[in-house]
Amino acid sequence: MKKILFYMLLIVLIWSASAEASSFDLPEVLKPDSILVNGDNLYVMEGDVCRLYSIQKRIYQKSFCKPGEGPGEVKAMPGLSAGVSMIPGGNILVEGKNKILVYTGNGDFISEQRKGGRFFRTN
Repeated sequence: MKKILFYMLLIVLIWSASAEASSFDLPEVLKPDSILVNGDNLYVMEGDVCRLYSIQKRIYQKSFCKPGEGPGEVKAMPGLSAGVSMIPGGNILVEGKNKILVYTGNGDFISEQRKGGRFFRTN
């Protein structure tokens, strides 16, 4: 029993030491809504803005997906943030209140598609 506890403690200590060595601060981020990691890129969605960081270099690279309703801009749903996810090909999909936007993995705007329809049927 003592050996098992010793090995568990050793694993936790090694894991925590390695986690500290690979961490870095994100001073631009106050309350992240969603986080996405793809290779060396870290995407942090906060409200209507997505920030791109380089994990290897541990630096902030750029912000994309500005708040608004124009091309390349997103408006979050009331009470919810815009969502960020990966799609095949390494592109980033951002879903807002009334449209879906597609960006390259580097945060360059590609296209957008307005959402249509209603969720509830009205008589």
